[in-house]
Amino acid sequence: MSWKTVNAVISFCWVALVVVFAAASIHARWTRRGKATIVTKDNRSLVGLLLQAIGIVVAVSFSDPELITQEWRLLLGVVLGPLDALLAACGPWQLGRHLRGQAIVTEDHELITSGPYKLFRHPLYAGTLWLTLATALVRSPWSRLMIGIAVYIVGTEIRVRVEDALLLARFPQSAPGYRRRVRAYIPFLR
Repeated sequence: MSWKTVNAVISFCWVALVVVFAAASIHARWTRRGKATIVTKDNRSLVGLLLQAIGIVVAVSFSDPELITQEWRLLLGVVLGPLDALLAACGPWQLGRHLRGQAIVTEDHELITSGPYKLFRHPLYAGTLWLTLATALVRSPWSRLMIGIAVYIVGTEIRVRVEDALLLARFPQSAPGYRRRVRAYIPFLR
């Protein structure tokens, strides 16, 4: 398996994810136009978003095929990449009109627990974390991979805590049980 082939597959996954996310964002904006009044929002989620973006860039921006000679890294990247992109892409579509960059709860908000939200409370973050890891395995030396993933996780933890707190406040009956049953974004960790 060649590095160029695997890198092309991973790159396609990122492009497809961006296109799907953009389309889901446009659809969400269109379907909620003038309908929902914001009840609560938390600007700290934007700090988390910035850290997630920085983590991804650090983890995947370096590309030197000469450094990546381990076949297992290429195999893991080509297998995980498409699966992770699919998971990440399904989350925004399932959210529908609730998809936003900033953590916001509206008066007509619903707690989404179906589709990929049966597996993870934050499937976009789960898929993006693992797609970043798959990409970094194919493109980056260990030091950049570890730093980038660590920064991404810090940003994601900020967003998860903010979003979960908003949902717990809005849905005090159903959100606690959902939170106990379904992991946030890392398998086997609640």
